[in-house]
Amino acid sequence: MRKIFTLTISLFLFQNICFSQVEKPNLVGKQRVERVDEKLFNKETGKKMTAEELALLLKETPGLQLIPEFNRFGKVEKYFYDPSNPFYDRKRDPSKSPKIGEFFPEFTFTTNQDKTFPIEDLKDSWIVIQFQSFPAMTNEKHLKKLKEDILNLKNQKIKINSFIVFSYDDDIDFLINEYQDAFHFVMNGTGFNEMFHITNFPSTFLIDPEGIIKKTFFGFDKVEIKSLFNSDQY
Repeated sequence: MRKIFTLTISLFLFQNICFSQVEKPNLVGKQRVERVDEKLFNKETGKKMTAEELALLLKETPGLQLIPEFNRFGKVEKYFYDPSNPFYDRKRDPSKSPKIGEFFPEFTFTTNQDKTFPIEDLKDSWIVIQFQSFPAMTNEKHLKKLKEDILNLKNQKIKINSFIVFSYDDDIDFLINEYQDAFHFVMNGTGFNEMFHITNFPSTFLIDPEGIIKKTFFGFDKVEIKSLFNSDQY
């Protein structure tokens, strides 16, 4: 009988990810379960691999790492097994994260209300994206200040869309009433964190209407965005 392998990212595939400059929280986030065997390919041959082949790999090469290929929704489109590099290092590299002056990579965010926001549809507005880990680790004083600045800018008729991307599916009811007038919430965003090599939480990006990153903020340093709009340039 064909063996079906259902693996959770948190327990197996992501076991060696290192989040630099962030203490490992004493929390366990809710993860969505994935069928890895349905989208597993051999990197050298390009051929799809079976569940039986995966079982043999796990037996012969404990601790192997698969290489993910993400789509714009932050989901894994394919996994690749590389025979020449079975212990692929999935550690995120801060030097590969989006930088000031660059175009922010393409994405489509799906919010907790099942609304979708492709970056192409946001090109006529400013964008604020804050990447968070666990909702329970949110610094509300920090977030309230950002909310205040965003609402002030909206009151000045500046078009701005703001997103908080959480790594996990944890409960955010305690945040919704307080912040839903300023932010869209995106859940289970670990894929985005890996795609964009996010290693600091929170990480905040301010993106102009052309899609270019104008400012970045990391950790709980003061997020100052209002001053950027005090020029006729904006």
